[in-house]
Amino acid sequence: MPLTLAALAALSVFIGGQPDGIPGGIPTDPAPTALPATSAPTPAPTPAPTRFVHVRIPGDLDHSAIVGGVEAALVKAGAAGHGVVFDVGGNRSRTDVLSSLCLVLRDSPVYSVVFLADNSDRKVGVGQLMLGLFADRCAIDPETRVVGTGSDVAFRELAADEPSWDIIEGELVERVAAQLEPFTASRTVAEQIASNLMKPASGFAIAKHGDRCTVVASDASSAMEWSLPPNPRAAQSETTIHATPRLLRLIGIDSAASVRNALSKMDGALVGGAKAVNLDETVDSVTVKLVSILADAETIEKDVDERLDMPDPALRTVARGQYLAAAQEGRHNLGEVERMIAEIEAMMERVPEVLRTPAPGQVAAGAKPASFAAKWRARVQKVRTRHDALLVRVEAFEKVP
Repeated sequence: MPLTLAALAALSVFIGGQPDGIPGGIPTDPAPTALPATSAPTPAPTPAPTRFVHVRIPGDLDHSAIVGGVEAALVKAGAAGHGVVFDVGGNRSRTDVLSSLCLVLRDSPVYSVVFLADNSDRKVGVGQLMLGLFADRCAIDPETRVVGTGSDVAFRELAADEPSWDIIEGELVERVAAQLEPFTASRTVAEQIASNLMKPASGFAIAKHGDRCTVVASDASSAMEWSLPPNPRAAQSETTIHATPRLLRLIGIDSAASVRNALSKMDGALVGGAKAVNLDETVDSVTVKLVSILADAETIEKDVDERLDMPDPALRTVARGQYLAAAQEGRHNLGEVERMIAEIEAMMERVPEVLRTPAPGQVAAGAKPASFAAKWRARVQKVRTRHDALLVRVEAFEKVP
């Protein structure tokens, strides 16, 4: 049946009212008031796979190695025809690391789901929420809240150089706005929400607007406020986001009781028989492990030193077999120390941010951050030097006639 003039007018209003913009926050020309005859159809969204690899990221996003871990997980899953579900916790994030992670999810051809949950305190950070916005789907545990600010100064001292944090934040806001646009009444509303996620303002509230959402006054009857002012009693010195799953539903975040529940809502499931990939390292956890390994290596070297504390073989007061036994045990234990040193150096290379923290025994107060790396390396070199000296003694005992 031919369209009436009224129907054509309604169609043009509908098309012209679509929000402007493309992913990445780059504005486009205003939408035409009528559909051009030569326009190509909108590409269908990538269908979700039925099987997903489970990747856990339970800690804060504080070091750059996690970006490579996420990329590797996506590539491996994609090669097998699977999607990836990221089980994300943590309360804080380093802005440059977060920005890189968001781009990885946005630009990956592999279907991704982010599930937000933290069993330790039932809170995840705003950075973790932002990451979820760049996945194909995002869900949050119904008992978990989003708390904090996007402009998080945490861990900035760990950056290798001096990034322009304002520029990084500005670019991230633009990208977040592009991800929010399908859920908001306009591009302007998306930008307002993205800006508020980065730097919350007291009384900021949103409300449902048809099948989307918009910004409203905090005293509006339908308002859902998600910014709380500073609260000295709670040691809260700045305005922060406090968003519930009910509020987050307005910006496209589903509620799910678990990873499996989140996937089942889209007819998906975890890959059968596969272990979860754990990207659970943080700078703190790596530091603790390094200190422990160093202490163990030093203890082993002390034991070897004591075991090799024997009279000069030239005195012939001790049987040759005892020297050989001490040498054999010493070589075995020093081999373990050598393995430990290699592990330490590999960890420092993988997470170089640890070298921007105080070394064991170093007092942070008054110390120059530039001295931290030198102290760490000196501690490792001390272990290596003692190892080499003990090995010389072992070799001498092995040659006892």
